[in-house]
Amino acid sequence: MMRLDRLNSMEEYVHECGNVSLSDLAKKFNISINTVRRDVEELLERGTMKKVYGGVASIINNNSKIIPISERENTNIAAKQNIGKVVAQLIENDSTVFVDSGSTPAQVIQYLGQKNNITIITNSLKAMYESSKYPNIKLLGIGGMYNTFKGSFVGSGTLETISKLNFDIVLLGSTCVDLESGLTINSYFEVDIKRWLVQHNKRVVLMADTRKYDKTALYSFCKFSDVKYVAAEKPLPPRYMKEIKERGMTFLCPEDSE
Repeated sequence: MMRLDRLNSMEEYVHECGNVSLSDLAKKFNISINTVRRDVEELLERGTMKKVYGGVASIINNNSKIIPISERENTNIAAKQNIGKVVAQLIENDSTVFVDSGSTPAQVIQYLGQKNNITIITNSLKAMYESSKYPNIKLLGIGGMYNTFKGSFVGSGTLETISKLNFDIVLLGSTCVDLESGLTINSYFEVDIKRWLVQHNKRVVLMADTRKYDKTALYSFCKFSDVKYVAAEKPLPPRYMKEIKERGMTFLCPEDSE
């Protein structure tokens, strides 16, 4: 593992655990205690953690807490499935679709099984597994360093591969959504990937249930108005609906498709 990747992974691990001793970090990353100390000194400069007796502690807010994908998959399932169903209506036959990491974007796949000549490109392990269930879906899985908490492959190699590909539509997930802070996540690894996807694709769909709104995570990767479509299981708070209308965005909701 390259040092930058180790630093990013270590930072995310600290945020997940909340409080970690230096000895635990040494064991987790199979490095010496002196190397841990040097890494921690550099991570402290990022301003997302602080020194405590014998270790370090995260100082990010509660909205930024990293919840493992195994837990998120079983949360608010009905809403996520409804979002997936309405987004599937956007996707035409012969489309190449990038499915982002997270528990919501992968929900669209079950509704694409009957379409023709669909290609799914993804760095999400869940999306790879779901796509493999349907013989008529072509799957291109993008590898890299596996992030256990996010259930996805990340790193500079992952981004390099993604940047060489073209998509008809991008299905994007986000930990939190806020008009002022934009779309935010708590995974440092995924910031550059998500930012590239938004900046280099015209048809980007934000797939996020309403519980994620008016919250802010640690890292911003784009403005709310940078996406073309916004999909949710029910209407958003008025100020978001006003922004969508004024910016010429499109709101997708199961209630509107019935």
